[in-house]
Parts: sequence; structure tokens; C-alpha cells
Amino acid sequence: MGGEPRNWRNYWLYKWHRIRRSYSYILGIVALTVVGALLRLLRLDWQPLWWDEGYSVYFATEPLARMAWLTAHDIHPPLYFALAHGWVSSLDWYGPVAFRLLSVVVALPAIPLTARLARHLLPSRSSAPLLAAALVAFNPMHLFYSQEVRMYGLALTLSLAATLALFNYAQRIQSGRPARRAALIYALWAGLSLYTLYYSGFLLVAHALWLLYTDSRAAGRLRLAPFLPFVLLLALYLPWLLYAGPKLITYVESKIVADEDTPLSLPIYLWRHGLAYMGGHLAAPERWLELARHIGLLAPLGAGLYTLFNRSRPAAPDHPQISAAAWFLLIPLSLGYLVNLVYPFFPVGGERLLFLILPYALLLFIAGLLHMRQPIWRTLALLVLGISMLTGIGTFFTIERYVNEDYRPLIRTVLEKGREQDAVLAIFPWQIGYWRAYTPRHNGDWLPPQPAPLNQDFLVWDAALARRIDRALLHGTLWFPAPLGFGSTLPHEIETHLRTVAANAHDGWISPTTRLSAWTQPAADGTASSSMPVGPLSIGPVTLQTAQLPRAPLSAENTPLNLHLQWHVSNPEDQYRVQIDLHDSQSGHRWASRAYQPLGHYSPAAPADSTAASAATENSVASEHIALLIPLGTPPGEYDIDLRVTPVITPADTLLPSQSAPPADIPDADTTENITAVTIGSVNIITPPADSTAGAAAIALRLPGVWQAGGPFGLGQAQPTTTAGLRLWSAIADALPARPLLAGTSLAATLYLSVEEAPPPATTLSLELRTADGTQGGTTLAATTTWPLPHHPPQTWQPGAIIAAPMTLFVPGYVASATDYVLWGGITTPDAATLQPLAIVAVHQRSHTFNAPPTWGEPLAAPF
Repeated sequence: MGGEPRNWRNYWLYKWHRIRRSYSYILGIVALTVVGALLRLLRLDWQPLWWDEGYSVYFATEPLARMAWLTAHDIHPPLYFALAHGWVSSLDWYGPVAFRLLSVVVALPAIPLTARLARHLLPSRSSAPLLAAALVAFNPMHLFYSQEVRMYGLALTLSLAATLALFNYAQRIQSGRPARRAALIYALWAGLSLYTLYYSGFLLVAHALWLLYTDSRAAGRLRLAPFLPFVLLLALYLPWLLYAGPKLITYVESKIVADEDTPLSLPIYLWRHGLAYMGGHLAAPERWLELARHIGLLAPLGAGLYTLFNRSRPAAPDHPQISAAAWFLLIPLSLGYLVNLVYPFFPVGGERLLFLILPYALLLFIAGLLHMRQPIWRTLALLVLGISMLTGIGTFFTIERYVNEDYRPLIRTVLEKGREQDAVLAIFPWQIGYWRAYTPRHNGDWLPPQPAPLNQDFLVWDAALARRIDRALLHGTLWFPAPLGFGSTLPHEIETHLRTVAANAHDGWISPTTRLSAWTQPAADGTASSSMPVGPLSIGPVTLQTAQLPRAPLSAENTPLNLHLQWHVSNPEDQYRVQIDLHDSQSGHRWASRAYQPLGHYSPAAPADSTAASAATENSVASEHIALLIPLGTPPGEYDIDLRVTPVITPADTLLPSQSAPPADIPDADTTENITAVTIGSVNIITPPADSTAGAAAIALRLPGVWQAGGPFGLGQAQPTTTAGLRLWSAIADALPARPLLAGTSLAATLYLSVEEAPPPATTLSLELRTADGTQGGTTLAATTTWPLPHHPPQTWQPGAIIAAPMTLFVPGYVASATDYVLWGGITTPDAATLQPLAIVAVHQRSHTFNAPPTWGEPLAAPF
């Protein structure tokens, strides 16, 4: 009895230590998971989508039945796309951040699951789970695929769950306990991983071989029990295998031929995977940083060599368990290498296909690390690996990727200048995914125009495609984002056909590999008339023989103004630049403008890549169909159409069209302002119908120009405001996107308004440039108050119609350089002024340098 209190005391002390260690372990894993989540949520909206992510968005936004059909013809199974479909549908949020947030959610459980796996494989190493969780949380490759709109993060999470279920099943059958439920759980996790990524099958083969080996070794004979979970797995996966298997083989064979990849040698194959697992697969921008990323390979290599050659330390008791990680790493790597030899498909970043074996590589590294006797060697190995991982993380968050695949400017251009009846011709399905991810939604659907879903067949030029293009032109403008970086002749053939049947309304390079063009049906005979002065008209160095303009009024909703121009060029070898303006003779404002070169570029007789005036015919006559889009918000009235023609001094082969050249729609040069414009006719602009969707598209896109408190620099997106019966929808500072404003020049801005009720007669619009001293104040540096549309009073506007009001604010030359000035604007009445912050303005002060002239050696004796 005397020793009983001591026994109870020891018992409760033992329990307390177990509970404390358990809570410390749980809190550590939770903390690492939270840190990993915060790291993965950083800059979700920074990088643009790239091709594979565009495919993911396209598949996920199709109906489920069609999505299953599409993925059966693709290289990846449907589970991730089905989850993404349900995710964005339930959120009613289809932007890139929504899709990337899903990738974060499904990839994050890999951190605690890897810790659980380390606890099972290294039970005698109490620090192994926390170390494993930390290595996954800060692994650059896992960080990458936690934000990528692809299935690799989900495949890793599901495969980890399958591995843990496999160990549970193995323990049950070896201990003689009931294992049918455990077999079913494993089959479910393994089946889900196979429905996510075909390469998961390589890990499942390793599971099967390891289970057969360990069970037969423990039982002394081969039993049927290890086959049960895989029989269940086959039953779960067989329907999809029968449905998609033949299509997958056909797809892979055609892809191998199209991509023309070559097999990797074994050293290169292993080096690329090891480098990606330790330092990520993004190359660093500097050579010394890239060397730091490669240093990470020394950590697992050193740990492995130390374990191999250090025989002085007895073998760790965890050897039988940790050997499973070697099975699950080496067998998938070997099978992947064999597939690489037979079907060589290994593009940049191809290590992602075996991303799901990353935890086993990290666990083997941890085992070797903990086998080291001297702490200095452990610290050195962790330091080397940490340098590599931090380099990979820094590269991930600081280097812009997919610049050439950034479709945001392209889609913004189409939606701002397009109409509901317009069509978009998309060659690849990923282009449709881009549109759906970046297009604002209105009344539950994407704003038009939208590209129509296509099948997965590779498009070639034929009569059927030509008829489809011709039908689209009958309804509205056809927008064609031509991807020119794939070596296909299809974009060239499409543009050649469009040049012969349509008038060009837009043509410009969006990126070094993508050109956006717009085409509209030319005016039919009888609907156009010659509006130019009688007889040929000399414009600069060329002669305009005839010009046909539309006779009917045009609606101010991005309606094309079709022009048929016939030129006479005295010397076909010369090159000329043509500028077309829509000009308001009363206010002097230019409402629309486009420039292109060379003259004759859009002649039906010219090739698609013509870069010289030799596109004209032998008698030196070039006939062109050109269109000018009437911008939304152009006030109703009569407008002049002006032409400027100037010689091209710079050789055309450096201007049109190349991957590093400006677009065919060339921005207005300062020199053209001094060239006299010739008016060739006029056009009547009318207000668009009240139900026009072009207004909704422009409003949705341009609303970010109107700000309120809470965003960057204290400003954020706001709703439209109404003052004195006028609603201010948005404000676009025309000079802001190009470059910072130079002090002593004018800032051009356009306010978009609509009338809800007649405002007071003395209503005006105001612009002010203020210092960034808060959204409620700031020192005013420049201001203007006027009504910029004296010939278009609001009393004549139709209710709800969008009207653009151009304004100019002169910024004095004494304004100091700063990047956070705030442009304020709004509606002013005799009683009050309602101004709000519109945009952030950067101003650069002019730099003045003075060099003193040289002085004479002797002073001049000059009498005055």
C-alpha cells in the first residue's frame, strides 16, 4: 500500500507526457499547415493562365456529359475537372483566382498526410513528422502545383491517402483481423487517384508489388488476400478504362508525332526529377541563383552517401518501414522512364507527371538525415536544401511566367470593342478557357462575344471552315486571335480568306506570338455611296481615286463603319502609312482612329504577310476594304471622316508583322499631327437601342476605373454614382496605361455617363489632380470644370444611353515627381460638387541639365 501513491503518480505523469507530446505534435502540424496555406494563397491572381490551365477551365465549364467526352479524348481523366465544375458553379465565380483557390484546397492536405506517413514509416523518430510537414509546406514544386489550375496537387493528395490506406490494410491482413472494409477504402482512394491522373497507376503498381512481397514474406507463402483491394480497384476503374482507353491510345500516338519529343537519357531523366523535387522546376533569372537551386541536389546525395558508407552506426530500427518509400519512389520512376523511351513525351516541366512521388523522395532524405551521427552534418544538409528551396520559392513569386500566353489585353479589347452579335474564332480549346476565366459575367452568363465550343479534332483549312467563317460574317464582326507560335499554316490561310471576303476593322499584336484581327462584311452594292469630292483626290504622295462610305446612320455601339478605298500609287516600291479618323468638326475631338501600313496591306490581291506597297496591282491601283469601329458612347450627330497618308521612312520589314514588331494597327505618331487631314465624307451617328449589350460589357470592364476607399493607395472598386440625374459609370484616363504623365502636359480622360432624369442647366463635369493625403482630402494641384459636350446637352439623350464625355486636364510643370497622385472627378451643380477618386496617376518631373560653356584663358576687353 505504501508504494501505491508513487505508482499512481508515475502513471499520471506518463499520461501527461503522452498528452503533451501528442498536443505538441498536433499543434506543430496545424501550424505548418496554416503557414503552408498562407504561402499558397499569396499572389493567386498575379500570373496569367497558360495553355494547360486554359484547357482546365474549358473542360470545367462544359456540361458534365460533354466534359466526360472531352476528357476521354484527352491525356487526363475527368475527376479534377468535375470537381472544378462543381466548385465554380456553387460559388458562381469563374475567374482564375476561383480555380486556383480550388487547387490550394485540394493540395493542402498533403502537408498533414505526409506527416502522418512519416510517423508510420519512421516511428522511432519523433522529429520526422514535423520535418516532413515542413519540407512539403516549403517545397517549391508543391507550392507551384498548389496554385496551378491542374490536377497534379489533387493527385498527390489522393495518392497519399491511398498509401496510408494500403498500410492499414497490410497491418490487418498480417495480424489476421477483418480487412474487407480496409480493402474497399484503399480501392476508393486509389480509384480516385486514377480518375485524376493516369500516371497514378505507376504508384499503384508499386503498391501491389510491395504488398505482395511483404505479405508473402510475413506469411511464408503467396496468399490471395493482397489481391483483394486491386480486384476492387479494377472493378471501379474498368468502366472508364473501356470507355476512354482506345481514345487515349489514339490521342497519345498522334501527340507523340505532333510534339516530336526525343527520349531522355537516364542521367538527364534522374537529374531533372531530383532538381524539381528539391528546388522546383522554374529556372532562376540569374546564374548564381540557378546555381543555388542546383545545390539542393547535394543534400539528398550527401545524406545517401553518408548512410551508405557509414558502417559505424547500427542500422535504424525503422529500416523495414522506410524501405516502402524506396519502393514507391523507384518503381514509378522506372516505369516513367520506360514510357519515356517508348512514348517520348517530356516537355518543359514534364516532372509534374510524377509529382505524386515527391513525398517519398523527401521521406528517404529525412531517413538519411536522421541516420547521421554528427549534428553538424545534419545542419549542413538542411542548410543546403533550404537554400535551394528558398531560391525556388523566390523565383516562383518574382518571375513573370506565360507572358506570351497572357490573353487579358486581348479579351479586354474584344469585349470593349465587340457586340453581342459578333463572333470569336478560336482554334484551340484553351482559348475558350481563357475567355471564360477572364470575361465578366452579366445576368448569369459570360458577356458576348464568346467563342463557340469546338470539338477536339485538329482544325485544318477546308471548305467547311470557310463556310463557317462566312456565316459568322453575316451576323457581325468576326474576331480572330491568331496563335502564331505553333508553326501551323492555319492562321495564315484563315486571314488570306478573310482578306478576300471581309473588311478589316482591327489588326494588332497582343504578344510576340499572338495577333488579334477583326473582320466585318463589306457594304453590299447599293448600300454605299461615294461621299468624297468629285474627281481623284491627292492625299500626300498618293491619289485616292474613289471612296465608298455608308449611307445609312450608324449606331454608337461598336458598329463598323465600312470604307472601300481605291488608291493610285505612282511608285509601287514606296511605302505609306494610312490613318483614318472619326472627327467632330464642332468640338475638334477625334472620337475614333486607326492607322495601318503599308497602303494596300488589306487588298484582296495582297498576301497575308505583305509588307510593301507592291501589294498593289500592276497598274498601281490598290483596292482596300477597311472598317472603323464607332466607339460606344459616341454622342449622336454628324461626324467627318478624315484621312492622312504619310511616307514610311523606316523599312516596313521592321514594322510589319514580326514577333517583335508593332501591330499593323499602329498607334498615332506625334508627327502625323502636323500632316493635313483630308475629309473624304461624313457619317451620321445615332444612339444605340436601350437594350444594347455593348453598354453592359463596357460598364463591367471599365468600372475598375471608378474607385472608393479600401483598395490600393486607399482606393478600391466602387459602384456607379448618380448626381443631378446623371449617372457616372466609369472614368478612363487615356494616358495612364502607356507611361507616367510628364509634368507640363495634359492628361486626357473620358467620363462615361447616362441620363436618368434631366439635370439642371448649369451642370458641369470636373477633374482634379490631388496629392494622396487620403480619399477625403489632399491638396489640389490642377483642376478643370467644364461641360465638354456643348453640342450634345443631356436633355437630348435617351434615358439609359451611355455617353462618353472627353475631358483634358493640364498638369502644371511645377508638379513634383510622384507615383501616387489621385485623379478626382465627378458631376458639379450650382449647389454642390460630387467628386470621387477615379484613378492613381504617376507624374514625372522634367529633368533639366545645364553644362557651362568653356571659358577663355584671358578675359575679353570688349567695350560696350
